[in-house]
Parts: sequence; C-alpha cells; structure tokens
Amino acid sequence: MLVSKLPQFPDFTISASLFSNIENGEDLVKDIANIPYSLIDTTLICSVEQIYSAIYRVLVEYKFNRIKTKSINSELLLCLSQNSNITQNFKKFGINANTKNLVIVSILENQINNDLNKEFNALLKGEEIELNNENLQKICDMKAIRKILTSNLMMIQILPRPLSMLFS
Repeated sequence: MLVSKLPQFPDFTISASLFSNIENGEDLVKDIANIPYSLIDTTLICSVEQIYSAIYRVLVEYKFNRIKTKSINSELLLCLSQNSNITQNFKKFGINANTKNLVIVSILENQINNDLNKEFNALLKGEEIELNNENLQKICDMKAIRKILTSNLMMIQILPRPLSMLFS
C-alpha cells in the first residue's frame, strides 16, 4: 500500500492499493454507496501519476468548495478524465460486477488510519499487488486507451483551425 501526503495539502493522508483477481465485484457494486473509499477499475489506468494527478485535482476542488459530486471518493472518479460528464466517468472508471483489477484509494483529512490495509483486505476478495507503473501497465487495456485517445484526437481535428492549434 502506498501512503503519502502531498506537500500542498499536508492535512490529507492518501492511501492507495492495487488489487488483482477480484472475486467479489458484484457485492462491491451492490454496496458501493456504503464504501468510504474510491474504487477505480484499472482498465483505463496505466500509471500511478494518472491516479495522483486526479487526487491533486480533487483536493484543489475540495479546498475551494467546488466538488461536483457528493463525496471526495466519487469526485476522484470524475477527476480521472477531462470529461465533466459524471455518469460517463463512473462507467469508465468505476467498478462493475465484472471488475477483476482495481485500485482502492482512501483520502483522509486530519486523521490517520493505521488499519486501512486490514480494512482493504477485508473488503476486497483478491490479491494485493504492489501499486506501481509496471503492474498497472500489465493489467490496463491498451486497446481501450488507444480507442479513447483516437476519438479525442479526431474531435480535435474537427475543431476550427485556431482552436485546433491550441491542442497540437
């Protein structure tokens, strides 16, 4: 489990773990409203930096009271993409009954929970593996990522010339 603090947000403790071979995805989906963590399907996650970038964005939004969802945990799913469509991001990055690999993230303000690792392992029926870029790249779906990137690039090409120059 990675436990860290961002220098800009010293009051927040961030804990994250990567789990593979999840067997209880269906149970997690049924109980998602009662789970006090972010559960991220790793299909479209290819680096730890992608997760920490979203966490940073969440904390900025939280600090300025601009979060768009009901909790900091659901806001993390929203911030994993540039898209501001909450439902679409929940479908892309949230878990479903068929989720086999996921990252679980806890963001705590002004507190430390030394039992998080036990709580994560009690909640998830799967194998905890080291959260690093190498493991994420092994389990992400590069075809799905390429498809999204390709469709985004096609949208940029459709933009009027002055706007498309901003993205090149």
